[in-house]
Amino acid sequence: MSTRDFLELRETLNKKDKEILGLKDQINAHEKGVLDLKDKLFALVRTCLRLSIIMLAVSVGVICLMMYTGYDHFIHRPGLTGYVICYSVAAGLVYFNSISRGVLRLYFRFRITSLIEIIMDTLETLAVAIVIWKFPRNLDAFFPAIILARFVNGAILNFMAYAELRSEWAAHSGAAPEVIAEERKDVF
Repeated sequence: MSTRDFLELRETLNKKDKEILGLKDQINAHEKGVLDLKDKLFALVRTCLRLSIIMLAVSVGVICLMMYTGYDHFIHRPGLTGYVICYSVAAGLVYFNSISRGVLRLYFRFRITSLIEIIMDTLETLAVAIVIWKFPRNLDAFFPAIILARFVNGAILNFMAYAELRSEWAAHSGAAPEVIAEERKDVF
């Protein structure tokens, strides 16, 4: 190999090294962009969870206020106040169900959860039907059954969503709500 060939080879290798470094920088920038998007997604999810907790508290508060101020005007059956308040708490899980479904759809992990959701809805309907059949005209048996069924249905859906995305959640748990400060105007 002559000196000239060696210098050309060295020049070619230097150019390739620069190209490789440029590609590596592009890959790093892309990975950082993907991580930034996931941080923003989980910051948005965390913000939505906080808002859902607030909405749950407000809705239960409104139900409590209505039950204690106007209960006798709307319903003429004593002893249902506790059941209505408990049902409002169980039904408040709907706020969290929507978040769980949305995040699972974003990660294309909704097949198993959709199947479980169908099974849980069927079991909820079955439980209520059995209680109505076994205890006809007995609201003291009906209300606890429907409250328990609604609560279990929502709890299992949300637990399954958390179990599906546990590793993603752990990887981005440090995402502060401030990372979506610019997008807040568009979202909220």
